[in-house]
Amino acid sequence: MVNVELLQKEIDNQHIPIEVIADCLGIFKSTWYRKIKEPKTFKIGEIDKLKEILNLSDEKAVKIFLC
Repeated sequence: MVNVELLQKEIDNQHIPIEVIADCLGIFKSTWYRKIKEPKTFKIGEIDKLKEILNLSDEKAVKIFLC
């Protein structure tokens, strides 16, 4: 299960617009918001891309995506 609060905090700290994240993931902005409401819908490939986009360490990625 994705820790949405930590994910959002990381996005906010890095000042990355949701539009940029959605574009990098190849999804619409509205799809991003649906995924945030239902975090179990994130796919492994999307999580891997988010780790790359946010430049997350393995430790931080585990805290966010494997809580």
